[in-house]
Amino acid sequence: MAHADDGLVKLVVGCKQEVFYEKKSLLVGASPHFETMLQGDMACNEKNTQTVELPNVHPACFQQLRAFVYHGGDDERQTVLKKYIEGLAEAAGSLTVPATDQSETKTGLLHLYQMTNSLLMEEHSNLILGQIMHQLQQLQDPSEYPDGIVSFLLREKPSLKETEPMRSTIINFVKERVAKQDSQDVQKIMLELAPTWWNEIMTELEDQALDMSRRVGELSGQIREFGQRANKRRSQQMDHNRVMEIQKGDELHAMRTNMKKLKTAFFERMDG
Repeated sequence: MAHADDGLVKLVVGCKQEVFYEKKSLLVGASPHFETMLQGDMACNEKNTQTVELPNVHPACFQQLRAFVYHGGDDERQTVLKKYIEGLAEAAGSLTVPATDQSETKTGLLHLYQMTNSLLMEEHSNLILGQIMHQLQQLQDPSEYPDGIVSFLLREKPSLKETEPMRSTIINFVKERVAKQDSQDVQKIMLELAPTWWNEIMTELEDQALDMSRRVGELSGQIREFGQRANKRRSQQMDHNRVMEIQKGDELHAMRTNMKKLKTAFFERMDG
């Protein structure tokens, strides 16, 4: 039994069930989730025992709750929240995707977003999400995105699929990944999207494949031209172009193969 008499609530946090005690007033004021469990009209076991289990929250992340929750005026609270989030964003690994076994020793923005989202702390989670999207948009090359971040965000908040910033982020991510690696991770993302997105993405991929095919053709033509007017300098350029032709040809083949897999996955989804 938790210390109900002195206003403390027992919290069992994470896979390893670490135990924390926190003031009931802080929890209820911070989160509708806690308010419902600890003070709601429903006959919740948590209300009777003053004990709440949070198996999906990382203990290291939960320890930030007191610093993250501030009960001032609206303007002052927004300022404090933004500064706190910006401070976390500057730390190394701020966009690390949470591990399912909670093996990380340090947590970042995604861990905090996962926690606030699950605890229905809408004001907090929206500010964190805004910072996450800002950092993704600062990355010029989608290949720099941390592995699994797009799928993670869509799982945490499926409605993100309908927002334009996320739409552009996903399309750029898919275009980059499908041309450079196996399409399995891309399929996982695209299977979570509306069918109308598939048409847009596949159209852009077809255009990208066509541009790459034209580039391969140009390189082949230059190689033939250099071969007809051979000299030492042109021979070096011809060798360079031949390497580029092979590289672009391989990329084109991989892209078309992955596009075929995506189309197969799409038709299987529609038939299902």
